[in-house]
Amino acid sequence: MKAECILHLTTLPRPFLRRLNSRFVGRTSQPLWILVFVLLSSSALPQGWRDITPDSLYPIHHFKSFDFADGTFEVFVWNNNGEATKGYRLNASSQWDSILAYYSYICDPIYHEYTTFKLHTIGRSHTDVTRAFSVFIRGGCITECVTHLYMDTTGQVGMDNERLVLDDFSCAGFTSAIEVSPVDDRYVFFSFFDSLYWSTDRGQTFVARSTPVPAPFDLRLDFLAVSPHDTNVVFVDGFEQVGGSFILYKSTDLGNSWMSVLDQPSRAMDFHPSDASLVYLAGDSGVYKTTDSGDTWLQVLSGNFRSLEIHRENPDRVFAGDFSGRIYWTADGGNSWEIYNDTFTTLPIIGIYQKPSSDTLIVGAISGVFEVFDSFVLDVEAPPDGVRSDFSLSQNYPNPFNPLTTFPFTIHQSSLVNLSVYDLLGREVATLVNEGLGIGTYTRQWDASGMSSGVYLFRLRAGGFSQTKRMILIK
Repeated sequence: MKAECILHLTTLPRPFLRRLNSRFVGRTSQPLWILVFVLLSSSALPQGWRDITPDSLYPIHHFKSFDFADGTFEVFVWNNNGEATKGYRLNASSQWDSILAYYSYICDPIYHEYTTFKLHTIGRSHTDVTRAFSVFIRGGCITECVTHLYMDTTGQVGMDNERLVLDDFSCAGFTSAIEVSPVDDRYVFFSFFDSLYWSTDRGQTFVARSTPVPAPFDLRLDFLAVSPHDTNVVFVDGFEQVGGSFILYKSTDLGNSWMSVLDQPSRAMDFHPSDASLVYLAGDSGVYKTTDSGDTWLQVLSGNFRSLEIHRENPDRVFAGDFSGRIYWTADGGNSWEIYNDTFTTLPIIGIYQKPSSDTLIVGAISGVFEVFDSFVLDVEAPPDGVRSDFSLSQNYPNPFNPLTTFPFTIHQSSLVNLSVYDLLGREVATLVNEGLGIGTYTRQWDASGMSSGVYLFRLRAGGFSQTKRMILIK
């Protein structure tokens, strides 16, 4: 998708354009407004996002992200297209390397039939970067599908040490999942078909087994999540074949007993980093929130969602990706939502990861992997339709400026307020306000002495309100 131009030059005063040109007389043979237009409309400067898909990987079926105790992270993406299957890992240095996502060998030389291993899911220790778990589904050569769970002690995804081998009963094990407890990495949880298995010795052995539905093979588990606050709290979601519906179950005693808490299919879950009672859930019918650790749930956004992410430094901000390529976000803990970015894909968003100490999102969609900076596709002269009217952001003055400018804004309802300045790549270059403010009219000044000449954006966020305007720095 070609990037749209943020700055509409026809909206700039003609005397100002002449002033810009005069500053570059003798330095270039082209008028500056032509250079600015080329710069802003170039695909090298996408509006709030850029494509970082590795090696033309398409389509993408799986997305998994992991944080580590040392502040680094990894993002895995892969597909399952038979011999075209590929997989990659993105590290904290923004480098991609390939992973083992597909393996095949001939098992019948006469009929040229193959046995294939396809990567289904990945688990990682949060404290030991050398310990990775991978689930491969094996099929082919007139055999039923078989699930293999491996533990790799090199940090790679591979088949070094086998831990479990389970018959899939006609490939039902494609819903397998694995999670390492963020609280105590001795505990590793693995779901297969209708059961939850777990290890208490870092995956050396898996001896425990539990199921929310005692009837054999009635439940097909599709989802698994472990609380980062209490290893005993585990969530699973599965399709009850007898009842014909998806049920989310919760256990508070390491799977020894279960309670049903939500009658909806679950696709992604994220936990508040410091408050164990707050959890968000994305599913086929919307985004849900609980304030009692998952016993009861309230729908806070409708739609078909596959992914979500809580902002670590500001957990009132939550991002959710839907089936049509839109990222929604809330700045007030789910009370109000707006589109954050809907310009980089129209296909389902399957994963979102917020880079540490940054507002940059790594987003996995069927169509590729993207870095998403912000939703500057909105009209920057006015807030989007439906936003609250109890806040207002005025144009900065002077504008153009050098190097000082002032931002007036009005707060009609006490709220947490953020006023920040961004460059055209969506990178935050200055935070002017990030605190709770009462009713009143305020001004904040920005000294851009260390910045380069050009177009900048400034955005006010307060409650469910968000408005962005542009300004120009001339030196």
